[in-house]
Amino acid sequence: MKFTYTLPNMLTLFRLVLVPVIIYFIIFDSVLHMVLAFIFYALSALTDYFDGKLARHLNQKSDFGEYFDPLADKILVWCVFTALSFKAGLFIPLWLILFLLVRDFYVTWLRSYSRKKNIVFKTSMIAKAKTMVQMVVAAAIIAYILITLILKDSMKLNGLDYSGIWKAALPGSYGYVVFIPVILTYLTVIFTIYTAFDYYRSFKRSVKNG
Repeated sequence: MKFTYTLPNMLTLFRLVLVPVIIYFIIFDSVLHMVLAFIFYALSALTDYFDGKLARHLNQKSDFGEYFDPLADKILVWCVFTALSFKAGLFIPLWLILFLLVRDFYVTWLRSYSRKKNIVFKTSMIAKAKTMVQMVVAAAIIAYILITLILKDSMKLNGLDYSGIWKAALPGSYGYVVFIPVILTYLTVIFTIYTAFDYYRSFKRSVKNG
């Protein structure tokens, strides 16, 4: 697989370089760090949009881009959700994130197997929507953390965890707000697993149709 110095490929590599930067800022519980995490995450998501679009527009498609573009997306999603699972106030269990990893390994294996057997099957729109859903949810959770920390600073709620901050900010209804991140993550994981079954159905149809 030959790497060529094209703009789409450079954007893909740039997205990979941004991953540890985003994770670094997510680790810290401060408004500044979370603002930077959100900005760099948004920048990373933009590179995902433009690298494929530019590759088609500039006629610069390559084997490197076709392989590493989706891989860069997967690495970004894996790392961001894993980092979020280590933030105790979000109640996101690490084992839940492992389902994202298992699903991607399974689909990658299915694609490789199909290629070896000369089986061609198309990816459905719902499977293509999976990455967008994951990225939007991750951005929403980062925004949730940012809003929580802004409330903490503005109301001088030092020493409180996320649930304590929302309890002080919204007495009586804080419980629902606290569980927004983990609920969004569960829904994302369920949708992600469903797309694996969708891939399998597409594979079976392709085998049946010869």
